[in-house]
Amino acid sequence: EIIIQGVKVALIDNETKLVVPGTTILQRDIDAQGSADYLFSNWTEVINECLQINSTVATHIGIAMPGQLEFEDGISYIKGQNKFDAIYGMNIKELIGEKTNVPAQNIKIQNCAPAFMQGEVLLGATKGYQRPLGFTLESGFGTARYLNGEVINADLWRAPFKDGIAEDYLGIRWFSKRYQEFTGHKITNMQELSS
Repeated sequence: EIIIQGVKVALIDNETKLVVPGTTILQRDIDAQGSADYLFSNWTEVINECLQINSTVATHIGIAMPGQLEFEDGISYIKGQNKFDAIYGMNIKELIGEKTNVPAQNIKIQNCAPAFMQGEVLLGATKGYQRPLGFTLESGFGTARYLNGEVINADLWRAPFKDGIAEDYLGIRWFSKRYQEFTGHKITNMQELSS
């Protein structure tokens, strides 16, 4: 079973928190079960290509990433989720920093659900609301809450649900299985389902 994870890179203005006007945004789909070398090469190639196309140099990198990580130190503890097993125990900040010439201390990693929620609270659909709850449905089931001025990971992916956990029923594996039952076709990401 192939799980496709999208990589999207853009230049962000630290003051406005918006994509720099005129920026070329790059996106690449990768196999989330690839080797460590494959994953890091693809991630950093997209970052470096975006910088080259936009004729700039990065001093800081922000990464939104699904899964279990030690976000402050950049260590991956993702295992048994059909994605990124190959980078278990590796320091993402150091390895990306080496390939982009950005110091590891200038790389910030956040779970993708809270990162998405931060954007929605700041500039999106939940701007002005006091207690929104957000969901991401890509390779897994991500959840985040905004409460008392802070975005936190709601971590509902592992909440008990039916015969397992919420992730079993609200991640790409479940959607792919159900879609195949109805249509006979298999999907590897949510974009295929929505197009």
